[in-house]
Amino acid sequence: MHPFSVSAMRSRPDRGAALPRVRRGGRGGAHGAPLRRAQRPSRNPCRAIALLVAALTLAAFVYFAAGAQAQTAVCSDTPAAGQRIECTQPATARQPIDIDASDVTIQTTSSNEDVVSAKHDGTGKVTVRVRRGNISTTGDSAKGISVSHAGNGNIAIRVEGGGISTTGDFSDGIRGNHAGTGDIDIDIRGALIATAGRSAFGVYGQAIEQDAGNVSIYLEDVAIESHSQDLDSDGDTYSHGVFVLNMDSSGHIGIDMRGGSVETMGVWSNGIWGHHTGIGDIDIDIRGARIKTSGASSEGVSGTQVGEGDIRIILQNTVIETAGVDGDGLFAENYIQFDEQPPKQGNVDIAIRGGSITTKARNAWSVWAFVGERVTGDIRIHLEDVDIRTEGTEVDSDNRTYSVGVAARHSGQGNIGIVIRGGRILTSGAASHGIFVRHDGQGPSRSTNLSVGGTVVAAGEDADGIRIGQLGENGGVEGAAALAGDGYRKQTVRVNGRVLGGSGVGAGIYLAGGGRVIIGPQGHVGATSGTAIRAVGDTVVEGQTIPRRLLVHLLPGGNLVSDLLGGIIKNDGGQTVVLVHGTAIYDSENGGPQFVWAPNGPHDIRLVDGFTGMDFTSPDSFIMRTAPRAAVYEALPGALLRIENGGGIGEGKLRTTDSPLWLRLDGGFGTYRPRHATVGGRYRYSRYRAEAGMDFRIDDGLTGWLGVRLVSGAARVSSPAGGGRIAALGYGLSGGLDWQGNDGWYGTGSHSLTRYSADISSAARGRLRKGANALVHAVNLEGGRRFSLGGKTTLTALAWLSRSGVSMGNFRDAVYSEVSFGGTRRVIAGAGAVVETGMKPNGGADALTLRGELGAERAFGGDTAVTVSGTRLTSKAPPTGLLLGVGGTYRSGGLTLHGALRANGLVSGDTAYSARLELRTAF
Repeated sequence: MHPFSVSAMRSRPDRGAALPRVRRGGRGGAHGAPLRRAQRPSRNPCRAIALLVAALTLAAFVYFAAGAQAQTAVCSDTPAAGQRIECTQPATARQPIDIDASDVTIQTTSSNEDVVSAKHDGTGKVTVRVRRGNISTTGDSAKGISVSHAGNGNIAIRVEGGGISTTGDFSDGIRGNHAGTGDIDIDIRGALIATAGRSAFGVYGQAIEQDAGNVSIYLEDVAIESHSQDLDSDGDTYSHGVFVLNMDSSGHIGIDMRGGSVETMGVWSNGIWGHHTGIGDIDIDIRGARIKTSGASSEGVSGTQVGEGDIRIILQNTVIETAGVDGDGLFAENYIQFDEQPPKQGNVDIAIRGGSITTKARNAWSVWAFVGERVTGDIRIHLEDVDIRTEGTEVDSDNRTYSVGVAARHSGQGNIGIVIRGGRILTSGAASHGIFVRHDGQGPSRSTNLSVGGTVVAAGEDADGIRIGQLGENGGVEGAAALAGDGYRKQTVRVNGRVLGGSGVGAGIYLAGGGRVIIGPQGHVGATSGTAIRAVGDTVVEGQTIPRRLLVHLLPGGNLVSDLLGGIIKNDGGQTVVLVHGTAIYDSENGGPQFVWAPNGPHDIRLVDGFTGMDFTSPDSFIMRTAPRAAVYEALPGALLRIENGGGIGEGKLRTTDSPLWLRLDGGFGTYRPRHATVGGRYRYSRYRAEAGMDFRIDDGLTGWLGVRLVSGAARVSSPAGGGRIAALGYGLSGGLDWQGNDGWYGTGSHSLTRYSADISSAARGRLRKGANALVHAVNLEGGRRFSLGGKTTLTALAWLSRSGVSMGNFRDAVYSEVSFGGTRRVIAGAGAVVETGMKPNGGADALTLRGELGAERAFGGDTAVTVSGTRLTSKAPPTGLLLGVGGTYRSGGLTLHGALRANGLVSGDTAYSARLELRTAF
């Protein structure tokens, strides 16, 4: 008999009146059932060998059952025929036990006769290695491999390949038991373990004394079958695949499984179970495995902590199937077992990525997490791309199935948090909910937060997609989170996926006591019953009824508001507020419908006049108009390009190596009227730039330069729908090369890179975004030839080509609009002439040059595109324009002063005026 009371260990709290739960305990038994092969992943390389070993083992059972004698116990790595392995050390011993057996075949039939056994009562490590063994036993209380330690030292069990089969009651495949001081480490790879007796575990590790340490189980490509149909007097079997018990000791439980499979059959026969009654955490990590259980109250993966510590369960690409009443896929409970036990700390953390969990039976839950009374800790459940299917195949006396996809209950102090990303939760059956949460704990800080990014569907009468709390027999709220100072319950459901409830009184989301529901742009909440969201129940505090408050925040992100709701909102007798992107469109405390404009992407919406009720599912319930911010976003990338551009023509001839240090200041203003724009956005802008740098000689006639720049600007945007303002500040670097030929030819090229931070505001909504980042680059090429017109007058024919672009990071603005940008590029090609005339003032010591500029240019590209919450806004720039400019340069010694006035884009809708002042000096 295993030295613990299952009945006491499993006497857990009821799961709640709405979803009754019966747990039974006790161990006792009858005869075992025939073995069945586990269905393991096809990638397991040991499958063929394991099946062969199992077949040979079954044949051996038939032979030895006919009258084989007890095996002789020997302490040897190479037992002979008729021998089994048994090594012992007394309490006075100070040496280890080391068994290393390979390719052994041992069968036993007697009760209490372990096939491979090691017992140490003294001091020393116990190590048992079995490689490619064929081990079988048919006796009751006879283990395949059994290691026990009552003294001081660690236990290590290593099994590689082969098979272990047992058919007797209480006959575990592998068992490690520590009743002294030390750790248990069990490592199994590529083996088949099959048990068929009642209360016979595939792998069992237990630490039962206060000084015992950690219990660690590692499984890699292992197939475990624990099948039993023999029931005890309580109707149970307890045939677990992997069971770890840390009883009253201080140490962790660790179960790590990679690949392989576990299959159990029997009442309360778990696939993998870690149970702790002492001080320490439970860590279960399963990846790429298959777990299947058949029997009432049988869980696929279970972690229970009734001592002091946390539970952490990780599943990745794992398949769990359970079939049996009250059978859960994943079960985690952290609670206090006895009334005399003091309060404790303890969290439950569950993370599942990929894979699936399927349960088929009445009151069967795919994922269950619980924190009990007088326990302080949080419940955290994170699911990513998981397929959960819970089928209620039976009904109880009330004609209900009560099958739940994900369930969490907290009866202590702490919070409940559930995050679901991708995947789906499908439940079927009357009163079978997709997600069910209760918070029965104490304290004003307790909260419940759900975030659903996948699909949750509850199909059945009175089935809710998401249910938080319930009503008691007297109609009062039970299982709801605490009340906040603003009167709302601290329970929030965020939906950016699909949540559907069932028929009858089923709802997409059910909130006892009210709370908050937030539905994102990819979200949809509805129900077959026609009720998308239902809030029920009043709260009585010190004899005073507190009104129930419900807030529904809709974030359509440019989509139709009606796309988010597939049914009405019900909060009979409560206070209801409905927001769209932060603006209240319905407030029951203020007369119901609020006829104000709410932001929705590039549009504003409001309820139609005469709107009544709480049905927002019809597009005809709203009217829509283009918002002023649409024009602002439409203009944003183009405005940044024009704030950046301030170049002219003929700049290459200003370079002079006798004045290498320079400071340039320029500024200007302009107007932009597009050829075509989605919302007709146009703007006036102003710009200022300060740039400083140095020239350096590279070769005869070749000069390079580098500079740093500071640019600022602003644009006032207008459109038929209204506008706003863009203010930008940029820092960057610039550099280039200038070449001067002896025959009047010249060429110049420059490149600048500037990072901008833009503040964006709307005339209607105020600031939309502070510090939107953008990167603007510009490349300018220019070349020409100078001709003499006689005296000091010259004519320079030239052409130029510039390419500029802006890229911006996507962002969400203050009214929840998602703003994204495509890359904007603009190329300008031009040609023109510059006439210069020189003179020698101050007796010829100085030089003055006056110049005039005339040219024409054409823009290619430059069309901008911005997507605001799914709506694309474009603006097409005018293609052509004229350029006029005047300027002058004064040189005196090593000092040069240049000034210019210029007009670009004349006779077009894209016009800019600028002024420049440049100062050059020597070292």
